[in-house]
Amino acid sequence: MGTQPGMPRHRTGAADACRAARLRTTVLIATVMGLVALIAGCGTGQLGPRHLQRVGAGSEGQVGSIAVRDAMFAHTSSIEGDTVYRPGETVAVQATIVNEGTRPDRLVSVSSPIAGEGLVLGESTLPGHHTLTAGYVEPVASIELPETTSIELRLTGLTTTIRAGRTYPVVFTFAHAGQVRLPLRVANPDVPREYCPLPPNGKAPKVLTAPLGRAPAPPRNPLPDCSSLPTSIPEVQVLDVAHPLSHPTWATERNVLLGFVEQDGRRRLVRVDSETGEALGSRTVEGAGEKFALITRPDERVAVPLTEAGRIALLDTETLTEVGSLGDIPTPSWVVVEKAAKSLFALSEDDSTVTGVDYERSEVLFRHEVQAGPEAVVEPGNHVDPSFWLVTREGFTYFHETPQGPQPAGTRRVALSHTTFSSDDSVSKSAYFAEEGSRRVQLVEGNAHGGLEVVAVNELSETVEHVVAEPQQEHRVYAVTADKLISMRPETLEVITMIDFRTTLEQSGLGHARISGVAVGDDYVYLAVEGEPYVVKARKEEALTE
Repeated sequence: MGTQPGMPRHRTGAADACRAARLRTTVLIATVMGLVALIAGCGTGQLGPRHLQRVGAGSEGQVGSIAVRDAMFAHTSSIEGDTVYRPGETVAVQATIVNEGTRPDRLVSVSSPIAGEGLVLGESTLPGHHTLTAGYVEPVASIELPETTSIELRLTGLTTTIRAGRTYPVVFTFAHAGQVRLPLRVANPDVPREYCPLPPNGKAPKVLTAPLGRAPAPPRNPLPDCSSLPTSIPEVQVLDVAHPLSHPTWATERNVLLGFVEQDGRRRLVRVDSETGEALGSRTVEGAGEKFALITRPDERVAVPLTEAGRIALLDTETLTEVGSLGDIPTPSWVVVEKAAKSLFALSEDDSTVTGVDYERSEVLFRHEVQAGPEAVVEPGNHVDPSFWLVTREGFTYFHETPQGPQPAGTRRVALSHTTFSSDDSVSKSAYFAEEGSRRVQLVEGNAHGGLEVVAVNELSETVEHVVAEPQQEHRVYAVTADKLISMRPETLEVITMIDFRTTLEQSGLGHARISGVAVGDDYVYLAVEGEPYVVKARKEEALTE
């Protein structure tokens, strides 16, 4: 595990240190006494009275037969203000971990999105009915409970300030049981810790936090089969991008984020550094429509609709200078690109006409009247011949190119928002959607009868607000709820990972903010925060294995 880094240094007076040591000793003896009763109860098949085994100040959780108790960030010194640890420092994690079953297990790692690295120092094997303790004053644990091993848990290279009174996510990973994620507070040596009883069902919830002296409230229902999913927490950050960003788009060749911002009453296209959130360049686009698109072949360009001018400007993604133009397009407002057919589709400002353009030859292919109504959008159909989806509040229709022009080739009537529809970038006549206000993500494909058929469904535990099919090689489908970013397999919609970004937003003072747009990058997914100058940056599970 490498060289053990030094512990963070804080000034501690002799009286403070003695008081903290006495408090830790008292608390641990009470905790360990409860653990002795628990282990004895497991041996006889009886749980016995457990209402005093919990310490209310620490967070608790359970995965399989592994229980994590009294987890918090260790701290015994006096502080000024509310800052306890600063970026770059190392924090010790205090916890009592019990294997309540008979199958041996092992603590593999401790991690957090607010730290660069987690360290497990010492022998972390957990035989049946064995206990690990970390962060307590030695040698109390080993004296009171022989079946206990003391280890050290550290989070190094903090990326954010840890403040008193707030919680920060920490993930404990076990070889067999899996992972449990807990919100940890900082231990306060000056406040006596009180005991609180178990919930009426007598079982430990997956995640538990409660005010001192009060019974913990039952947790919110997890997503399906959460305990068996690899719900590791990829790194989540909040980037300050100076202005609210609309329609975020990932530019692969440049490794930057593109988006529209409204500044001084004018619409600007900006290039955003994906590491820092800093604006790398911008261009005022007079008369720009609502949504631009990215052309990736033969060179990467931004296709920006100029509604009043009746054309689409092609801008270089590095310099944002105009390098081309597609003209004779009726009031273009919403633009998408179909890579397979090298085509671009533009929906007019009044939602009445879809214009198809061959962007390599700068040739208009068709103008098709759709009379879609307000809030309509188009999505690419991903076919070698020009095809597109028309998405309205009442449903969606697939249009396929024929000698007579685009013709409907399947319609599905459902209440829909354009943010919960995404065409499949790799399969023709295939798309993902969630009905408005629904928790279900559905995969629809064309059938042998020329219609559309739902071939896969996954019902999540929260309302789906965005659906995005990844345009990259790994090919994932992402659903965004109010709190989570969920990745799924494209063929079955099986959940792969769940990322809780809400905790990070709350820590940034954005607890009630909503997500307005999603962009999928090479290693991260970017979530634009509605009406706020911030973007959530969540690391994809593919990047975690590197």
